[in-house]
Amino acid sequence: MLDNEWIESDKVVYGAKRLACADRVFMDVLDHARQSYNNPREALSYAGHYRKALRESRFLQKWAVFIALVRALGDFYIDRGEWSLWRTQSEIALASPLLDDQTLSDIQRCRCRLFFRLGDYGEMERALDEAEAAAARGGFLRTAATLLYLRGALNRKRRNYNLARRFCRESVERWRELGDRFEMAIALYNLGAADDEDEQGDLSAALRCFEECLRLFRETRHPDRAGRTLLRMGRVFLALKSYGDAAACVEEAERLFDPEVQPREWANLLHMRARVEKAAGHLPKASSLAREAISLVRQLGMKAEEREIEVFLSSLSGGLSEEAAG
Repeated sequence: MLDNEWIESDKVVYGAKRLACADRVFMDVLDHARQSYNNPREALSYAGHYRKALRESRFLQKWAVFIALVRALGDFYIDRGEWSLWRTQSEIALASPLLDDQTLSDIQRCRCRLFFRLGDYGEMERALDEAEAAAARGGFLRTAATLLYLRGALNRKRRNYNLARRFCRESVERWRELGDRFEMAIALYNLGAADDEDEQGDLSAALRCFEECLRLFRETRHPDRAGRTLLRMGRVFLALKSYGDAAACVEEAERLFDPEVQPREWANLLHMRARVEKAAGHLPKASSLAREAISLVRQLGMKAEEREIEVFLSSLSGGLSEEAAG
């Protein structure tokens, strides 16, 4: 009996020590997550600590900390493509009675980004509705401005391009008033993307948006965002038949991406390089790059990109056959 009492007592002491240690770890992880938001390689080096902190806070039922971690780590996990992990954690957080309107709107904003990446636009709209309602209740102007360009992105995917442009323009003006150049650049990117993807869109207007947001991303030191913008500019230049400009954009973007840290961006880069090679008449090289790209997007579960590259490879097959016959 005495042994059993000693064992139970030891468990309590061990549990208390674990809890105290966990508090320090949680605070360290939260601080790091906030500080490394714009440094993907640094955040990647800390990924194991992020996972451990999420597991421990949930195991120890430290729900306020768990919710804070889910909120702080949403963009990190979405950008890394670890969607199922964060989606599960976010659903647990959203079921908590501890949520305030600011945290609710932030988590739902991240879920909007998640469902946009997954192509689940019905779920994205539901998350947007909840986030907008929470932001309106709390008067959160910054969150509301972000949700405007996400609403624009949703309408873009549904081919409601006029609505997409309207929401994105409003977001640009809100961020201009708030003086946030980084967020304004994201809104501009989405505005340019609406014209880029619209068959009746103004490609010159799209290019102006991308040029301005590229300047802003450089000024605010976001090389990954600058790289994505350069790839978009490459697409527009190809559509305008400015092949030299397209090649220059892709070449510059390649210097900004790390394939280990940003595999999704690297896959899109390979696809764009393939398109540039096709435009230059280098079909075997274009085919090789496209096959490398499609292998990577399949590993990453990028379904929309996989379909797009499959169409591109089909467009190459006739030209390669003729080249072989010649």
